[in-house]
Amino acid sequence: MVDPFKAPKFEVPEEMRDFANKSVEQAKRAFDSFMGATQEAAANLKGSAETMQRNAADATHQVVGYAEQNVKAAFEHAQALVKAKGFDEVMAPWARSSRTPPSRNDHRSVGKGRPAKRPGVISRQPFPCRPFL
Repeated sequence: MVDPFKAPKFEVPEEMRDFANKSVEQAKRAFDSFMGATQEAAANLKGSAETMQRNAADATHQVVGYAEQNVKAAFEHAQALVKAKGFDEVMAPWARSSRTPPSRNDHRSVGKGRPAKRPGVISRQPFPCRPFL
């Protein structure tokens, strides 16, 4: 008589076990390769983020330098206006700046036909600002 509560004897052929074992090993190698590529990409991303952060800091310093120079020039111009005794002295700074073409270092000529010193690096030297009238 057959016992209904007894599990039937089931045997897996040796070829099936070898195939399953090889499949598991192959999946493990594929996963290890995927994880290696993921870790490499994460390391590259970290390096790119650090480079972007340095470049952003350089740009911020440059913008602050331009703003400082512009404000300084504006105060110097205001002092010249206060000390002016006539219309000619008031118009003299404007007349001087309108007669001279922009220099190589003038902010109006930045990025026009000049190659960068190093690609991706912003110069730390501020450019000269003229007071706005």
